[in-house]
Amino acid sequence: MSREIRSCLMELESCFRLLVPFDLDPTLGAALPAMAEEGGRDEEQPCCSKTLAICARRPGAAGAEGPPSEDKDEDSDPEGFVRHHGLGSREYTLEVELSSDSLKVHEDEDNLVVIHVAQDTLRLIQNRFLPAVCSWVQLFTRAGTHGGHLERAIDLKAELEAALRRSRELDVMPEEGCRREVSAAGLSAREDSQGTFL
Repeated sequence: MSREIRSCLMELESCFRLLVPFDLDPTLGAALPAMAEEGGRDEEQPCCSKTLAICARRPGAAGAEGPPSEDKDEDSDPEGFVRHHGLGSREYTLEVELSSDSLKVHEDEDNLVVIHVAQDTLRLIQNRFLPAVCSWVQLFTRAGTHGGHLERAIDLKAELEAALRRSRELDVMPEEGCRREVSAAGLSAREDSQGTFL
């Protein structure tokens, strides 16, 4: 059952990534600058600047008109290259603050299927997986098991609760009565249409 839960969590995470294609985790943003500092000097240069530097060399190398010494000066002076393209420096930081209250997923025809899959998965988590994992934690605690099983059950419970919290933040909680009424109405309409043609 643990594999089913992991699969369900992965499916829900994929739905969330499709609905909100950017990550709002504040710890991720703090980890990215540290990774950039570890890399070499060449990795700090933005990829568009590398491409522009290569493109800037091609016209001079291809024999286009203009003094070739000017191209060499631009390529050899990276700060001059940056200023030439309208940037003050390469050290920019952009912070975007989004409140969780304003970040709601609105259902439309483009994301309708993804929202319904996420709601079905959340219903499965609420009704089946979370109660089972809670009972596992209670069982392992009563049995006095202090091994990997208890730790894995606690971690799994935390992941399930985090998925439910994230779904509440995005307002993608499953609607209990609405889907069942729609499916029941769909069945009765089918039965009526089949009865009419007989």
